[in-house]
Amino acid sequence: IDASAAITIDGVGIALGAGSGELDLTTTGTMDINSAALDIDTSGAIAIDAAGAASDIFISTAHTAGVAFHLDANANAASEVQIDAGILDVDVTGAATIDAVGIALGAGAGELDLTTTGTLDMNSNAFTLNATDSSSITLASSEAAEDLTIKHFGAHDSSVLISNIGGTGADAIGLSTTVGS
Repeated sequence: IDASAAITIDGVGIALGAGSGELDLTTTGTMDINSAALDIDTSGAIAIDAAGAASDIFISTAHTAGVAFHLDANANAASEVQIDAGILDVDVTGAATIDAVGIALGAGAGELDLTTTGTLDMNSNAFTLNATDSSSITLASSEAAEDLTIKHFGAHDSSVLISNIGGTGADAIGLSTTVGS
């Protein structure tokens, strides 16, 4: 079909088939697909490319409850979802949950910042904090009875140990207060 003007095809159903050949839809304008539902099936790879320097890909749904967007790549435990980005910005209005066998967060030489105006609750079987430069744990108290507590509990032969291995300063271990006893 060759035409120099618009073509309209109306039907109860329309089937386009290319057999083992290529089905190519090309336009220099906008391609607009409107449908009550859209189902794309393929036995091969799918590539969506927005090649222009100012092009973007936008996926939006007006769904109001339950699963609004589902990305399923869990056919096998070795299936991988990979996201490569110059900057990654994830904004969540409600709660965010990440469940995994293990999670590794790496910030390279940049800062890894966990910030909340609520409570930061860390629960684990065991934990280790390692640093290579001067470090501190600080509580900026804004009112009375905001205490910083290091506590061990349990009726077992266990200890709270504070040690300095290799420190050569006169204040290798120090306890001090400027006000109070």
